[in-house]
Amino acid sequence: MNNEDSATPWSKLSLFLSHDILKRRYQDRHGRDLSAAKAKEIISHLEQARQYFTSAQSAGVLAGPLEQYYGVLAFSRAIILYLNPSLRETSLKPGHGLHAHLPSDGSVEDIQLEVRGGTFDELLDATGNFELATYDDHTAGIMIPNLKQAVRTLPRPPTGSTFSLLDLLGRIPELRQHFEEALLRPALCYAGYVHLLMGALSVTIWRQKYELPALEILRDQLKIDRSASAMVSPNESAVFTVQLSVGNSAGDFLPSMFTSRSGEHFLVERFPGGWALSEIASYFAASHVLSMLVRYYPSRWASMVNHEKGDHLLPVLERMRTLIQSEFARLVMWVLEETPLRERETGSSEA
Repeated sequence: MNNEDSATPWSKLSLFLSHDILKRRYQDRHGRDLSAAKAKEIISHLEQARQYFTSAQSAGVLAGPLEQYYGVLAFSRAIILYLNPSLRETSLKPGHGLHAHLPSDGSVEDIQLEVRGGTFDELLDATGNFELATYDDHTAGIMIPNLKQAVRTLPRPPTGSTFSLLDLLGRIPELRQHFEEALLRPALCYAGYVHLLMGALSVTIWRQKYELPALEILRDQLKIDRSASAMVSPNESAVFTVQLSVGNSAGDFLPSMFTSRSGEHFLVERFPGGWALSEIASYFAASHVLSMLVRYYPSRWASMVNHEKGDHLLPVLERMRTLIQSEFARLVMWVLEETPLRERETGSSEA
């Protein structure tokens, strides 16, 4: 998801902490009044999240991930209340919506997660599990490409879906370098470039440290349209190209992808069940795992942060914690301020 820099969300959050401004924005979004009682519930969760994140920033490594997760939970509940007019604080499900399990004889890498009823599940429903992707439109005659946006609803995991911690971490683009160095295996996302030129949408997946999977495997993993031609370039990159017909929307043919804050394109494999997680949902799940380690396995977590043998996953988890601290508020503000999908202007975005 590509949006503003991470310095401004905390200051912009103050707008949603104002009763009057919150009521006005709620009216603009939903076309209905926000009761004083529900406004207080939303503001209380947002203020609680801010305090938890502030505390997590200065907390030690043995407590910080837990306080950070409480902030993630509070932010998520505020989003659910704001986006769903029919819900109130007392009607929110009490569970976290995820269950993380570490086998007694296993390592941190063996952690498994299961989607259950609760906040995570309600967050997926409230947001629509949607994600913003951008691509370059090289319109004929224009040297500098136009930046086009596409907001798409990703297929969400059904309740009962399971996935591993490595399934999750390997699909977070900002962790790719750390993941591959720590685990000596390719991540489940790829750097690349997506652009539109003279009616043809091209998806290039760059070969970097590891060899790319076969073209048809990539097509399936990244949900690239079956009509796209495929080739391997001289530098061993994979290139898929689909010629759009009149009336086709490029957004309908985009692969499974994310765009970083700096504008880089990353192609991300779907989970084995064919579903995906938005960026904010991925960060929620990762924060849940970190908090689980701190709460229930403090000695294992302490061994890792003290750099004892078997700590090779620590750089990945530390990077994840840093990302949550710096980026989660930005993702929250994007969700709160984003125009609903049905109201997006087709000229500036495609779904």
